[in-house]
Amino acid sequence: MIEMREVAERLESVFGAPDTQSKFVLTTACETDLGQASILGSPEAWKESWSRMINQKLVEWGRSPSQFESDGLASISKNALSLACRFAMDSKKQHDTPPDRVIPTVDGGIAFHWEFQSPKGEIELQFNPSGSAELTGFLQGNVILYKSYSRLHSS
Repeated sequence: MIEMREVAERLESVFGAPDTQSKFVLTTACETDLGQASILGSPEAWKESWSRMINQKLVEWGRSPSQFESDGLASISKNALSLACRFAMDSKKQHDTPPDRVIPTVDGGIAFHWEFQSPKGEIELQFNPSGSAELTGFLQGNVILYKSYSRLHSS
Protein backbone atom coordinates (compact mmCIF):
# COMPACT_ATOMS: atom_id res chain seq x y z
CA MET A 1 0.00 0.00 0.00
CA ILE A 2 1.30 3.45 -0.82
CA GLU A 3 0.35 6.92 0.28
CA MET A 4 1.25 10.12 -1.50
CA ARG A 5 3.26 11.15 1.54
CA GLU A 6 5.44 8.04 1.14
CA VAL A 7 6.29 8.87 -2.49
CA ALA A 8 7.22 12.43 -1.48
CA GLU A 9 9.33 11.17 1.43
CA ARG A 10 11.19 8.67 -0.79
CA LEU A 11 11.82 11.36 -3.42
CA GLU A 12 13.13 13.72 -0.76
CA SER A 13 15.30 11.03 0.87
CA VAL A 14 16.95 10.34 -2.47
CA PHE A 15 17.18 13.86 -3.92
CA GLY A 16 16.56 16.41 -1.14
CA ALA A 17 13.83 18.92 -0.31
CA PRO A 18 11.46 20.39 -2.93
CA ASP A 19 11.76 23.91 -4.24
CA THR A 20 10.41 26.68 -2.05
CA GLN A 21 7.83 27.44 -4.77
CA SER A 22 6.14 24.06 -4.25
CA LYS A 23 2.39 24.42 -4.12
CA PHE A 24 0.46 22.53 -1.49
CA VAL A 25 -3.20 22.47 -2.35
CA LEU A 26 -3.79 20.14 0.56
CA THR A 27 -2.67 20.39 4.17
CA THR A 28 -0.54 17.62 5.66
CA ALA A 29 -3.40 16.69 7.98
CA CYS A 30 -5.66 16.02 4.97
CA GLU A 31 -3.15 13.79 3.19
CA THR A 32 -4.30 10.78 5.19
CA ASP A 33 -7.72 11.07 3.50
CA LEU A 34 -6.25 10.38 0.06
CA GLY A 35 -6.45 6.62 0.28
CA GLN A 36 -3.81 4.07 -0.60
CA ALA A 37 -2.80 2.25 -3.76
CA SER A 38 -4.50 -1.12 -4.09
CA ILE A 39 -1.44 -3.19 -4.86
CA LEU A 40 -1.61 -6.64 -3.34
CA GLY A 41 1.44 -8.57 -2.34
CA SER A 42 4.27 -8.70 0.08
CA PRO A 43 7.38 -6.55 0.27
CA GLU A 44 9.26 -9.39 -1.49
CA ALA A 45 6.73 -9.35 -4.34
CA TRP A 46 7.10 -5.58 -4.57
CA LYS A 47 10.89 -5.93 -4.70
CA GLU A 48 10.52 -8.38 -7.59
CA SER A 49 8.15 -6.01 -9.37
CA TRP A 50 10.68 -3.16 -9.02
CA SER A 51 13.38 -5.47 -10.43
CA ARG A 52 11.26 -6.34 -13.47
CA MET A 53 10.43 -2.68 -14.06
CA ILE A 54 14.08 -1.64 -13.78
CA ASN A 55 15.36 -4.45 -16.01
CA GLN A 56 12.55 -4.66 -18.57
CA LYS A 57 11.78 -0.98 -18.95
CA LEU A 58 14.44 1.40 -17.66
CA VAL A 59 17.48 -0.62 -18.75
CA GLU A 60 15.89 -1.30 -22.15
CA TRP A 61 15.03 2.37 -22.60
CA GLY A 62 18.65 3.22 -21.77
CA ARG A 63 19.87 0.83 -24.47
CA SER A 64 17.52 2.30 -27.06
CA PRO A 65 16.44 5.78 -25.93
CA SER A 66 15.06 6.72 -29.37
CA GLN A 67 12.71 3.74 -29.66
CA PHE A 68 9.61 5.91 -29.12
CA GLU A 69 10.40 8.52 -31.79
CA SER A 70 8.23 6.72 -34.34
CA ASP A 71 5.32 7.26 -31.92
CA GLY A 72 5.98 11.00 -31.84
CA LEU A 73 7.82 11.02 -28.51
CA ALA A 74 11.26 12.51 -27.90
CA SER A 75 14.14 10.17 -27.07
CA ILE A 76 14.41 9.29 -23.39
CA SER A 77 16.90 11.75 -21.90
CA LYS A 78 19.93 10.58 -19.94
CA ASN A 79 18.98 12.92 -17.07
CA ALA A 80 15.48 11.51 -16.74
CA LEU A 81 16.69 7.93 -17.07
CA SER A 82 19.43 8.36 -14.49
CA LEU A 83 17.07 9.96 -11.95
CA ALA A 84 14.32 7.39 -12.56
CA CYS A 85 16.81 4.52 -12.11
CA ARG A 86 18.17 6.02 -8.91
CA PHE A 87 14.67 6.48 -7.49
CA ALA A 88 13.60 2.96 -8.55
CA MET A 89 16.69 1.27 -7.10
CA ASP A 90 16.29 3.07 -3.78
CA SER A 91 12.56 2.26 -3.67
CA LYS A 92 13.31 -1.39 -4.41
CA LYS A 93 15.89 -1.51 -1.63
CA GLN A 94 13.36 -0.01 0.80
CA HIS A 95 10.62 -2.47 -0.30
CA ASP A 96 8.33 0.41 -1.35
CA THR A 97 5.15 -0.26 -3.31
CA PRO A 98 5.96 -0.29 -7.03
CA PRO A 99 4.06 1.96 -9.45
CA ASP A 100 1.17 0.61 -11.48
CA ARG A 101 2.80 1.97 -14.65
CA VAL A 102 6.08 3.48 -15.82
CA ILE A 103 5.79 5.33 -19.10
CA PRO A 104 7.87 7.62 -21.32
CA THR A 105 6.65 11.21 -21.57
CA VAL A 106 6.27 13.14 -24.81
CA ASP A 107 9.32 15.34 -24.05
CA GLY A 108 11.78 12.54 -23.22
CA GLY A 109 11.04 12.16 -19.53
CA ILE A 110 9.81 9.20 -17.50
CA ALA A 111 6.63 9.06 -15.39
CA PHE A 112 5.85 6.68 -12.53
CA HIS A 113 2.11 6.31 -11.94
CA TRP A 114 0.21 4.87 -8.95
CA GLU A 115 -3.58 4.55 -8.74
CA PHE A 116 -5.93 3.96 -5.84
CA GLN A 117 -9.65 3.30 -5.83
CA SER A 118 -11.16 4.39 -2.54
CA PRO A 119 -11.39 7.29 -2.97
CA LYS A 120 -10.42 7.37 -6.66
CA GLY A 121 -7.07 9.03 -7.05
CA GLU A 122 -3.67 8.98 -8.67
CA ILE A 123 -0.08 9.86 -7.88
CA GLU A 124 2.29 10.78 -10.70
CA LEU A 125 6.01 11.28 -10.32
CA GLN A 126 7.62 12.64 -13.46
CA PHE A 127 11.37 12.88 -14.08
CA ASN A 128 11.99 15.53 -16.74
CA PRO A 129 14.79 15.75 -19.35
CA SER A 130 16.12 18.87 -17.59
CA GLY A 131 16.93 16.81 -14.47
CA SER A 132 13.95 18.16 -12.53
CA ALA A 133 10.98 16.25 -11.18
CA GLU A 134 7.33 16.90 -10.42
CA LEU A 135 5.12 15.06 -7.95
CA THR A 136 1.39 15.52 -8.54
CA GLY A 137 -1.53 14.05 -6.61
CA PHE A 138 -5.04 13.83 -8.01
CA LEU A 139 -8.23 13.04 -6.11
CA GLN A 140 -11.33 12.37 -8.20
CA GLY A 141 -9.71 14.13 -11.16
CA ASN A 142 -8.63 17.27 -9.28
CA VAL A 143 -5.05 18.26 -8.53
CA ILE A 144 -4.68 18.26 -4.76
CA LEU A 145 -0.91 18.26 -4.33
CA TYR A 146 1.97 19.52 -6.45
CA LYS A 147 5.66 19.56 -5.59
CA SER A 148 8.41 20.69 -7.94
CA TYR A 149 12.04 19.60 -7.63
CA SER A 150 14.37 21.57 -9.90
CA ARG A 151 17.72 20.77 -8.31
CA LEU A 152 17.97 16.99 -8.59
CA HIS A 153 21.35 15.41 -9.08
CA SER A 154 21.70 12.02 -10.71
CA SER A 155 24.93 11.09 -8.95
